[in-house]
Amino acid sequence: MTQFAMLTGALLRRRTLVSVEVRRIPALGAPLALGLPRWRPAVVAAERIRTNILHSLLALLRRARKEVADILATEGHFKPSVEGRETPGGGFAVVVDPGPRTTIADVELHFSGAASGAAERLDALRAAWALPVGQPFRQADWDAAKQQLLDGLSLRDYAAAAITASEALIDPESASARLRVDIDSGPAFRFGSIEVTGLADYDRSLLERYQPPEPGEPYSQD
Repeated sequence: MTQFAMLTGALLRRRTLVSVEVRRIPALGAPLALGLPRWRPAVVAAERIRTNILHSLLALLRRARKEVADILATEGHFKPSVEGRETPGGGFAVVVDPGPRTTIADVELHFSGAASGAAERLDALRAAWALPVGQPFRQADWDAAKQQLLDGLSLRDYAAAAITASEALIDPESASARLRVDIDSGPAFRFGSIEVTGLADYDRSLLERYQPPEPGEPYSQD
């Protein structure tokens, strides 16, 4: 886990600003800079170190802005603020404000295929949709909701069901998300007759005792 991932985890748990302190070498005092010539090589070296540290801090801030923004986006924060500032005692802080959390503003579920005529089944799937209007948007929840919707068709009757299109339209200004999923159920499947091979040394009744599906019975993984 990177420093920024740890930072963001703490941020989300505490819902507050988080700063990462990066220690640096304190500036050399003027008396030392004006000291004996034998000190001048050390002064020059120290100044180079300070310059390198400054460049490193700027690079750190650039990485922080990208990495923290990517992590926060998965939790529904699409307009974070990531800034750097000096702190008392010669430190440097990366200060993160996650900004508002995005919530669901609209959901559209579109069905095609044989299931489009099963109104009661589709009403039940819409009612069970896991990301209703008003709920916070999270990438993990979005992925899980789509899989749950697909399972609601593919595990019973519609073995070939597939999501043909999906999108989450995010508006960072209003902190809202509009979701759309298109799913094609394909045809309704039924079990056919069972064909058994490779049981020359065993009686067919050994298989039939497990009560396999009858021919013509609707497909189900239960």
